[in-house]
Amino acid sequence: MSRRFAGREPRGQLIIVAALLLAVVFVGLALIVNSAIFAENLATRDTGDSEEAKAFTLDASGAVMEAYTLANGADANTTSEARATFNATFDAWAGAAKERAAKRGVATEIERTPHLGWRLEQRSDRPFTPANDTDATEWQVASDTENVSTAQVNVTRDSLYDAALDFDNTSDDAFRFRVDNGTHDWRVYVFRDSTNSTMVVHVGDPGDFGTLDALLDVESTCTRTASRAVIDFRNATFDGTDCAPLAFGGNLTGPVDIHYENVREGVGGTPRVEGQYTLVVNGSKTVATDGSGYPDQFNNTTDAAPTAQGIVYAASYATEYEGDDVAHDRSGRLLVRAEAYAG
Repeated sequence: MSRRFAGREPRGQLIIVAALLLAVVFVGLALIVNSAIFAENLATRDTGDSEEAKAFTLDASGAVMEAYTLANGADANTTSEARATFNATFDAWAGAAKERAAKRGVATEIERTPHLGWRLEQRSDRPFTPANDTDATEWQVASDTENVSTAQVNVTRDSLYDAALDFDNTSDDAFRFRVDNGTHDWRVYVFRDSTNSTMVVHVGDPGDFGTLDALLDVESTCTRTASRAVIDFRNATFDGTDCAPLAFGGNLTGPVDIHYENVREGVGGTPRVEGQYTLVVNGSKTVATDGSGYPDQFNNTTDAAPTAQGIVYAASYATEYEGDDVAHDRSGRLLVRAEAYAG
């Protein structure tokens, strides 16, 4: 933080929390439309015309949104690339804004911090294996993430384990979506019931039940008759219908790891799940990368699935505008993604 931000004596404080709902569609990226929220604090000293000062600070919000949009539309293969696009876009506005203000005898300070993350995607049907090990039976998709804004899988029924044929081995063989914080974990099993031609989602261990019929009769289970279905953990829906047990993460607290398990029947065996998925996670280090920052288990954004895109997950900024008779200090945070999990 600059000396100008740190050294000024406190003025009269006016705290404003503004919620701006902005729909942003990122062309070619199939990004989900999110609600954009600017949470801001504003401090003023105004003894004259402050319209130019207000315009300056409001323009900063627009510049943050523009930088965010361009960074997340750039097909960044690393979080460093996403940061560079965000910074270059915002700094171009900031430099021009400071120059215009200086010509009017106005002192300004502008600061920005992009908070980075990853968009993990499989946009074509295939087994849920990592790009670097197609024979894997399980793997850690993301680690130590504080926030998850999107957690969605779109799976085909016929690829799933059939619990009607052998219920006793469902716990060991059915696809499992697992989230843990090192102490506790949350497990979602996805399988099919060929007797009723349904897809089944169960939260908890199927082994706690003696029969499939007993499992189908409890509140922690949801079923749908469909050839494929979207399981949305953020919105707790299954094939577009509410499924309360799917509330993401249960009672977990702190950073979490996300795992795909039982994706194949043994190493190189028959897939236990095929389809597509999207995860959006906060943190540049939540995905394992090589020495150059490229993901180890995902392909580049324009290559075959699965892919990882470096993104700006959120952004913080602060501006200071001071003339002879007016001062505007503004700090804020752009929170576009409603959190499915916030540890």
